[in-house]
Amino acid sequence: MVHIDEVLDLRNDTTFDAQVIDVRWDQDAGRWTAKTAGGHTAVCKYIMMATGLLHRKYTPDLPGLSNYKGQLVHSGAYPEDLDCTGKTVGLVGAGATAVQITQELGKVAKSLDVFLRRPSYCLPMGQRHMSEEEQRHSKSWLPMMFEKGRESRTGFIGGPLLKSAVETPEQERNAHLENVWSRGAFNYLLSGYYDTQLSRESNKVIYDFWANKVRQRLTDAKKNVIMAPKEMPYYFGTKRTPLENGYYEVLNQENVGLMDLNANPFETFTEKGMKLKDGTEKQYDVVVLATGFDSFTGSMTNMGLKSKDGVDLRDMWKEGVFTYLGLTISGFPNL
Repeated sequence: MVHIDEVLDLRNDTTFDAQVIDVRWDQDAGRWTAKTAGGHTAVCKYIMMATGLLHRKYTPDLPGLSNYKGQLVHSGAYPEDLDCTGKTVGLVGAGATAVQITQELGKVAKSLDVFLRRPSYCLPMGQRHMSEEEQRHSKSWLPMMFEKGRESRTGFIGGPLLKSAVETPEQERNAHLENVWSRGAFNYLLSGYYDTQLSRESNKVIYDFWANKVRQRLTDAKKNVIMAPKEMPYYFGTKRTPLENGYYEVLNQENVGLMDLNANPFETFTEKGMKLKDGTEKQYDVVVLATGFDSFTGSMTNMGLKSKDGVDLRDMWKEGVFTYLGLTISGFPNL
């Protein structure tokens, strides 16, 4: 968003705040005017939105958050020098980033409480060390691997069996599921059975196999009820399946607690921590909010972008996102 003969290079200016706070169309001039928090104003005919989709951190409107006097951290702006060794930590969230944080903080914190509404269906990463010899040998297969990946529906080599999970004999089905499970990563989800996303019964079979694998590692019975319940909290594959590396072993530790917000909801933050509905107050040196991003639209709806009629894009998309081919928006010329 600059004059046609102007290029703004702010990479080396650490004091300049380039956050866009107001963008509006001048109907008479046929131009856009954009203003930044640093006081810069740019005028242009065209705007290209290259604002990304997963970078603007999202903090829920949590009651009493400003009351908390301990160290507050958001996963979207995680400090490189954060050291939780020997500290009491509260972690809000159980999504992909929360899984990574749990795996690390649970090893060093005096105590770690994970607050969650529903569990993630995590899959084992299957990470391992490769020797130089193995790496050199595998490179001869790379052209074939890239070709097969491009031919697949997901970008990963392989695909689901053209069989129904419920119609396949149990012994044969378990053998195949064991095979794709042992491969690690997304193989279990992508190389299972074609009707996993089409049949409730088949989806339940996939969930039960996964839950049994989790229970073999997460042996704490109370934690099992939360993380791998007998009844599916939601259908397998309808939410992100984070990859984990020792996650359930860390959850199994005595210093790691699971705070089920369905059983005992969060009420408010206090100066020292968090108060729950039953009156319990949990005190923490550090609280980590792993509450994700204001994804997809947040980067555009938080920059004061107004249409030719002066209507903020946030208000226009309040009831849903409307675009033409995902490229242009009615009322926003040359954007």
